[in-house]
Amino acid sequence: MKFTKTLVITGLAAVTLGGGAIAAHAAAGPKPAPAPAASATEQGVRLPLDYTEQQMLRLREDYNKCLKAQGVKFAAAPAVVGEGGIATPAAGQEAKVKRCADKQVLGPKEMDPKYNANYDRDFGEWVRLLNENGVKVKAVKGGWEYTETPKMNKSERAEIERRTRIQAFSN
Repeated sequence: MKFTKTLVITGLAAVTLGGGAIAAHAAAGPKPAPAPAASATEQGVRLPLDYTEQQMLRLREDYNKCLKAQGVKFAAAPAVVGEGGIATPAAGQEAKVKRCADKQVLGPKEMDPKYNANYDRDFGEWVRLLNENGVKVKAVKGGWEYTETPKMNKSERAEIERRTRIQAFSN
């Protein structure tokens, strides 16, 4: 099985398996307050660098709910993508999608090349730290992919990814 972690332009991650997205189910708990968008021209909810997977999934689900409420048709329905997955709106939905721009989930500025001049260096350091901590990955265009199936459980892996992301991008 091929597992790939893809970083989309905003720096968010989606895990794919055999071409289909897999999303984790968010754990119950209090909903954290998201960081506001960074500029007046930028719309959306910007995640902090130390975001948790649960926080990201809840925010993605809020965005998907908004899109559904606007009547957006999807190339792949969010139910097919999975809870918190990133669904692709079908062509011609731009006006409806724009109505939810304030709920779009934006990655941390530190993980966005347009805000971080050292992004390539920091990303390379993240890959190195992941490998050093037992999550075997290699850099690929647009993100990284597992070179072997992780040997730890999902919550342990998510915490390693979070901890090493903070360490690599905080320089």
